[in-house]
Amino acid sequence: MENKLDIIDELIEKEYWVVDILPEQVPENSPGQYFEVEKYYLQYPHVDRIFSKFTDILLKLNCYFDFSVSLSGGDWEKNPKPDALAEMMYDYTAGGYMAGEYIYIFIEAEGTLISLMGDSLYMTFYDPSERVLRLTEALARSEGLFLWQPPQK
Repeated sequence: MENKLDIIDELIEKEYWVVDILPEQVPENSPGQYFEVEKYYLQYPHVDRIFSKFTDILLKLNCYFDFSVSLSGGDWEKNPKPDALAEMMYDYTAGGYMAGEYIYIFIEAEGTLISLMGDSLYMTFYDPSERVLRLTEALARSEGLFLWQPPQK
């Protein structure tokens, strides 16, 4: 199998979907207060609640798929225990607020890459299979989140 870092580089060029707190992309010329609202949600306790929902989605996806997790492209851990995954999510994102740092989740059997950045309010699903999309949509909806596809490059 090729190096997972090479796979990341390859997959981030593919079609992608996002799980987000908003139901669609905010237009660049939106008259609303997107950046002020984003700042609000990136503060405690709101950001912790959002990343808790992301963690719940990932834990539930791990019931259906084996996956490997990497913190900013470092070592990969296959199927971390639920407590360990939750701790990674907390330390690397909401709780630790690691701006610019990524968590990567690779579902090898489906050829799907999931990424989260410590200072973003969405998860990105690169080249998701139909099954991953179907399950993710149901899980996102159950958490009060949205799955949508932004305009592609």
